Amino acid sequence: MPRIFINYRRDDSAGYAGRIHDTLASAFGSDSVFIDVDDIKPGVDFVSTIEERIAGCDVMLALIGHRWLDSQDASGHRRLDDPADFVRVEIERALARRVRVIPVLIGDASMPGQTDLPPDMSQLATLEAIALSDSRWQYDMSKLASAIGEPVAPPRGRSARWVWVALATLAIAGAVWWLAPWVTKPSHDVSGRWVADVRYDFGGTHAEAFIFRVTDGALAGTASFLGVARGIVDGHVKGATVSFTTRTDENAGSETRQTEHHYTGTVSGDELRLSMETMGGFSPHAPIDIVATRTGPATNTPR
Repeated sequence: MPRIFINYRRDDSAGYAGRIHDTLASAFGSDSVFIDVDDIKPGVDFVSTIEERIAGCDVMLALIGHRWLDSQDASGHRRLDDPADFVRVEIERALARRVRVIPVLIGDASMPGQTDLPPDMSQLATLEAIALSDSRWQYDMSKLASAIGEPVAPPRGRSARWVWVALATLAIAGAVWWLAPWVTKPSHDVSGRWVADVRYDFGGTHAEAFIFRVTDGALAGTASFLGVARGIVDGHVKGATVSFTTRTDENAGSETRQTEHHYTGTVSGDELRLSMETMGGFSPHAPIDIVATRTGPATNTPR
C-alpha cells in the first residue's frame, strides 16, 4: 500500500499533481505514492481501490488551486456540493479514518474557510497548509517532503535510511537552488521572439510565437494560442525559470467560458522548454510540452 495519497481535481491542478507525484516518487519510491490516473489499472473497481489506498496511506496531500473551491459540473453546480464528488469523498474518508491530511496550496491559492466546505470535510480548513510556487518549486518541494517524513515511525533498516537520505538530498538541492541566484547571480536572457510547433491534445499542430520583453524580472509580451497572439499576464523570470499566463474565451453554442493557459519552464541559450496547463473551459486538458527556439529580438510587440 502506498504511504502518500495525492488528492486533486483534474480541471484545477492535474499538471501539478503529476509533478508532485514524480518528485515524491523519486524520494520515497514509486510504490509509496498513489495518484489515480497512473496507478489504477483498467477494469479495476475505482471506488474500492480508492478505499483500500486511503486505508493504507499515512498522509493525504489535498491539492488546492484557484478553481478547487468553485469548480462546477456540466450542470453548473459546485462539485464539492455533490456527496459523490471524488475529491470530497476522498478527503472525508481520510479525515474520518484520522489519516494525516496536508493541504497543498498551488501558486497563490488560499485556504477555504470552514463555512465554504461541506460539514464532513470542514476540518480541512483548520489544518496547516504548505504552499508550492513555480518560482521556488524545488525549495517548496523539499519542505513538503520533509513535512511528510516527520511523523513517520522511526526508521529501521536500509530502506528507511534511504528515505531519509533522499529527503536530505531534496532539502540540500532545494537550498542550493534557492540560494544560487544570490551567490552566483546567473544571467539568462529571455527577451526576443521564440517559435514552436505545438501539438495540442485535441488534435492538430500549430505554429506558435512567443514575444517576450523583460524588465526587472517582470515578463511582458504575447504568446500565441492556435495562431492568435494573446497578451501575457503574471509573467516572471527568475534565473533560468520562466512563468506566465494567457487567457482565451472558449465557446460552446451560446455559452462562453474563459480559459487560462499557465506556462512554466526553463531557458537555456536559444532553447526554451515550457509546460502549458489549461484550466477552465468546457473540458479538462492534459499538460502540453513545448520546445521553442529563439528566432530574433522582440520587434513589433503590441503594447
